[in-house]
Amino acid sequence: MKKEYLGDGAYVEAKYGGLQLTTENGISVTNSIFLEPEVYAALLEYVARLRTDTDKCPDCGHRAHAGVSCFESDACGCGQ
Repeated sequence: MKKEYLGDGAYVEAKYGGLQLTTENGISVTNSIFLEPEVYAALLEYVARLRTDTDKCPDCGHRAHAGVSCFESDACGCGQ
């Protein structure tokens, strides 16, 4: 698969069954890291945990109105 630009000078390319992440300055690769499938899977799990932790109401922990306080929305019906 072709190298793809992610943003902020970062690129990703599928190689040898894993992912190669690079940073580039417009002329050459300045940094490179290779993620084996197990490491990529661990990274996906980490991102999923971040989403789970941050997609909850800060007051009651419900997901129905994630990111908006119960005091700002009664979307979950928790009454807080």
